[in-house]
Amino acid sequence: MPGVTGHAFLRHDPDTIFELTPETFTFLEGFATPRAVASIEEGTRAFVEQLVELGILIPDDAQVPAAVWEAPLHPLFRVPVHPIEMPGAGHPVTVLGAAWDGSTLPRYPRGTAGGPASIRASALELPLRRSTHEGASGFFDVERRRRVLEGIRLTDGGNLIGVPGCDTDAYREALTARIVGLAEARHVLLLGGDHSVSLAGVRGALRAHGPVGILHFDAHTDRGPCVAGQPIHHANVMSALLEDADVQRLVQVGLRGFQSVPEQDGRYRVVPACEASVEAVQAATEGLERWYISVDIDVLDPAVAPHTPVPEPDGLDLRTLRRMIQSTVDTRHVVGADLVEVRGGHDEAAGRTARVAALLCADLVETLGSVA
Repeated sequence: MPGVTGHAFLRHDPDTIFELTPETFTFLEGFATPRAVASIEEGTRAFVEQLVELGILIPDDAQVPAAVWEAPLHPLFRVPVHPIEMPGAGHPVTVLGAAWDGSTLPRYPRGTAGGPASIRASALELPLRRSTHEGASGFFDVERRRRVLEGIRLTDGGNLIGVPGCDTDAYREALTARIVGLAEARHVLLLGGDHSVSLAGVRGALRAHGPVGILHFDAHTDRGPCVAGQPIHHANVMSALLEDADVQRLVQVGLRGFQSVPEQDGRYRVVPACEASVEAVQAATEGLERWYISVDIDVLDPAVAPHTPVPEPDGLDLRTLRRMIQSTVDTRHVVGADLVEVRGGHDEAAGRTARVAALLCADLVETLGSVA
């Protein structure tokens, strides 16, 4: 490009669709072999300058973003990629992947950055078949004896990927901005990633919808202390969220094991694993209209979902967790949700955990899309 001897970067805007024509491929072939800028034909040079003006190409002396959005390789349930969506009724829902585990404390294994890809790959076995006029056909739920996700308005918005050197603050800022941009018109299901990404998910919902309560399914309180160099991490994200006055209540379901649990009060309630039930969740969430649901996969017993950084024995069974989430469809207004702490991988434990997460995604999408 004129005046630049280095590289250029292609920026992907997830809200923009580019049509690849034969002329496009001819243009790209011209860059298959490095060559001097002076040798580029005048017409091609003018075209490159237009791409720079449009912000599609960024010269290497420009400010390169710390994190970029990429289209999903396998959209969840094989739905269209945003901004295209399935036709249907109810509130539109967008899935976003937060491929980030940079806020996992060093003593725990990483790998949750691969969670969104693992969940989507497992969900390939559950395609939401659709027709032009009727939308998604949904899935028949044998236990509930009805079809779920029928006609759901769902689209997949891709993954946020941190470039080399991206820190937690920059990643969270980019993720929050994306959620805020979508949340006023759509409900967002965020796939993690470590639990720190919930901070962006909740803040995006707060800016779009005002005060909310957080219904948090987890084996741990995530109200741990700050760590030098990591003031907010996967193990204290709920403490950070409670500092926001617009978080009206935090209800934690599934806690167990040996850990310190703060005193309960009007803003903080605990339903330990031994008491977890639909009735207990309904009672703890009574009195508030809008809720955000955050699911840490380790709320489940490791026999059900083993591939997570901090598995805790004696957890919930999958049926109990799904019924508690499903109970919010008709009784609460859920404006956002996340599913976090699924480690990516290709072995049997990873596959089993991803399959469980895909089933939970169906429940969360139905909950988010149930309000017109």
